[in-house]
Amino acid sequence: MVAICPRSFCNGPYFKPFREQFLDMMSPRRIHVFESRSATFQQDDVLQENIIVHAVKSPEKPQSVVISTSSGERGGEVAERACPYTEVVSPRDPDRFIHLVTGESDEVVRRKMTHFTTTLTSLAWRSRRDASWIFARSSF
Repeated sequence: MVAICPRSFCNGPYFKPFREQFLDMMSPRRIHVFESRSATFQQDDVLQENIIVHAVKSPEKPQSVVISTSSGERGGEVAERACPYTEVVSPRDPDRFIHLVTGESDEVVRRKMTHFTTTLTSLAWRSRRDASWIFARSSF
C-alpha cells in the first residue's frame, strides 16, 4: 500500500486510534518526507505537511524502515537513510508515535529525547498545581 497522508498522522492525538490499528496490521517499509509543502503541492492549496508511506500488510515488522527526504521539486535530490524499526516506532511508546529522523542532527535530538521520562501532560498538571499553590500563598 502506498498512501499520501498528513505528517500529523505520525504523532497527532487525533490519529492515535488509526495509527494503532495501522501499525498492528501493516508493516511500514518506507516513508518519504517533503522538506517543503509549497514546492510539492503548490497547485493544490495544501495547508499541512504531507508524507508518503509505503507499507505491506503483515504483522511482522521489518528490521529497518527507509526514511527519505526531498525538497519536492521536480528532479530534486532525494536523501535516504535506513533506520531501525524500533527507533521509528518505539516498542515502549504507548502512543506509538512514528519518528521521522531524516538526518544526523535529527538523530542527535532523538537520542537526547529518549532520556526524558516525564510526559508533557504531567508537567502541565504540575505547573497548574504549583501556580495555584504559589498564588494562594501570595499577598497581592
